[in-house]
Amino acid sequence: MIGVTWSVAANDQGVRSAEALARRIIERRRDGGVILLHDGYGTAHRTAKSDRSIPVRALPMIIEALQRDGYRFVTVPELFGVPAYDAASPEHIPRQHQFPAGGMLVPNQ
Repeated sequence: MIGVTWSVAANDQGVRSAEALARRIIERRRDGGVILLHDGYGTAHRTAKSDRSIPVRALPMIIEALQRDGYRFVTVPELFGVPAYDAASPEHIPRQHQFPAGGMLVPNQ
C-alpha cells in the first residue's frame, strides 16, 4: 500500500459557497496534484459542520473547469505508476516504490 498526501487543500471547512470552494481549488491546482476535499467533519454529525452540500455542489464546477483547461483525472495507481492495491504485493511493486513500514510516497514537487 502507498500512502498519499494532498497538494491542493481548499480548507473547505470555512468556505461559505460552492462557487468560492470551486474557485479556491481551481486557483491552487497544479500538474500532478492531489486535491483534498472533506466529506463531513469527523464526528460532528447533524451540525452545520457535517453539511456536505457545498463540496457536493462544487465538485461538478471543479471537474468541468479542470477538464476545460486540459486536465484529466486518474487513479492514484495511475498517477504514481504502480499496480492497483488489490494486485499489489511486494513482488509486484517496483523496487523504487517499496518503502519500509510507515514510509510514504509523495509526488515530486
